[in-house]
Amino acid sequence: VFKELTKQNPTNADMWYYLGVCYSEIGNADSASIAFNAGLLADPKNPVNLAGQGIVQHLKKNDVQAKASFVAAAKLKQKKYPNGLASILKGYVICQYPTDEFITNVYKDAQENNPKDPNIYLNWGKILYNAKDYGNASLAYQRALSYDEKNIGAHYLLGQMYNAARNSQAALIE
Repeated sequence: VFKELTKQNPTNADMWYYLGVCYSEIGNADSASIAFNAGLLADPKNPVNLAGQGIVQHLKKNDVQAKASFVAAAKLKQKKYPNGLASILKGYVICQYPTDEFITNVYKDAQENNPKDPNIYLNWGKILYNAKDYGNASLAYQRALSYDEKNIGAHYLLGQMYNAARNSQAALIE
């Protein structure tokens, strides 16, 4: 789908980002890098593709450069690009990086800039889940649902948490 969308609108940096994320999630670093580079060419001020390059650098085992890309993306203007901070959170999820002061501040800034974006809370929940902070992860998923009650990802992840906690009844409801 995103391949077709990038053909239809090659100057849409966000479409290139989503294509790159798809490639990243299946571990195809080279194709992801091509997509993120095309997104950077389309709009060099949009932080999403710089965050995407951080994912690629992680896939290529260069975590120092990956984190530097996330920091550089966070420094770009975020008000014009509401997905910018969410893309950094998503990058931390894909890379399975632990929580740290940087990503906590990104989360706080994302909440401040775009408080009703369920993706912010969904990705924050995944970061917390990876850090084994299940209680706060659950709260983050619930917050995502408070802004988008039909968010399949949040329902699924909340159900998985209930199932892992051996709460079959609550898992079935989700």
